[in-house]
Amino acid sequence: MICPLNWGLGHAARCIPVIKEIIAQGAEVIIASEGTPMAMLQLEFPSLQYINFEGYDINYGKNNNIALKMFLSIPKIIYGIYQEHKKLNKIINELGIDVVISDNRFGCWNKNVYSIYITHQVMIKSNKYLKFMEGFLYYIHKSFIKNYNECWIPDLKDGDTLSGELSHKYTLHTLYYYIGTLSRFNVDNIPAEAINYEYDLMVILSGPEPQRSIFEDIIIGQLNDTNLKVIIVRGKPNAKDELTNNNVNVTIYPHMSINDFKDKLLKSAMIICRSGYSTLMDLAVFGKKAILVPTPGQTEQEYLVTYHFQNKHYYFMNQKDFNLKEALINSKGYTGIKLSNDTYILKQRIQRILT
Repeated sequence: MICPLNWGLGHAARCIPVIKEIIAQGAEVIIASEGTPMAMLQLEFPSLQYINFEGYDINYGKNNNIALKMFLSIPKIIYGIYQEHKKLNKIINELGIDVVISDNRFGCWNKNVYSIYITHQVMIKSNKYLKFMEGFLYYIHKSFIKNYNECWIPDLKDGDTLSGELSHKYTLHTLYYYIGTLSRFNVDNIPAEAINYEYDLMVILSGPEPQRSIFEDIIIGQLNDTNLKVIIVRGKPNAKDELTNNNVNVTIYPHMSINDFKDKLLKSAMIICRSGYSTLMDLAVFGKKAILVPTPGQTEQEYLVTYHFQNKHYYFMNQKDFNLKEALINSKGYTGIKLSNDTYILKQRIQRILT
C-alpha cells in the first residue's frame, strides 16, 4: 500500500515511479490518499484499488505566518497521526497488506508488516525566528522515522544534490538509502524536435490553497501585458471549474497527463513554478531552466530557492514582489541543473522487499 501525504501534489507525483516499479516487479498496489493527490493518481493508474485516507486538514492561510499556524495545529496533526495509524491497522487486517510505503505520513507504519518512509527533508527547516528549534525538530522527526524499517531519501548521496542540508546535514539510526531522483517522467529518447521551442513560458501552479490561487491571479494579471506564448497548468486534476482568459496567447489547462505534460515541458523555453521538491526533481531530469517562486512561509521551499540561487541553478522571486518582466531578464544567467533519473537503487530496494 502506498500512502502519500495530501499537502499539494508533490508527494503523489514522486510516488508515481515507485508505483510503476512495484507493478513492473509483479506486486499488487493499493493507494491510500484523498483529494487532489488521489485524483492525480487515479488519472495515471485508473485500474488500481483506492482507499480514502484522510489527511491532517491543515489550511495554510493567506498570510506568511505558516510556522505559527503549524505550531498551533500540532494537536490536530498529532490526532491525525493517531487516526491514520489506527485506520492503517484495520486496513492491513482486512486486505492482507504485506508492505506499506509512506511518503511523509508519520502514522503509516505497522510492526507486523514491512514499513518504508519516504522523505527528502530529514532536517526540518525553521524560519529565522525559530532557527534554534531545528535540532529539536530533527529529533522529533527522527523519532517518527525510527518506527519504520527503512527510510528512502529521493536525492543523490553526494555531488550535486537537490536537497542540500535538508537530507545531508543529519543522519538517521534507521536504515536509510539515497535512492536518486524520483521523477514521474521518463526522459529516455527525447525527440530532437523538442529543442524547437513552441512556447516562451510554461507556468506550473501547485501547492496548498489559498496560496495557489493567489499566485495564479498574479501570473495571469501580469501575462495580460505581454505577447508571450504561454501554457498554464493549474494543478487541479479534479477541477470542475473552468478558468477563462481573453489573452489568445495563453492556454490554460486544469491538469495534464504525464505524456502531455512532458511534451509541453520540453517545448517551453522557460518554466515558472513553485520550489516544491518534486517539481525540482522533474526540472532536474530534463535540465530545464526555471524561475522559482516559493510558497510564502514554507521554510523548506524558501531554503531550496536560496540554495539553488547561490549555486546559480535557478533564479527566484518571492510571490509578494513577483514581477514577470524583471524575472525573465534576471534569470538569463542561471543554467538549471541536470541530474540522471536512474532508478537502479529504487529497483534494488523494491526487489529486496518483495523477495
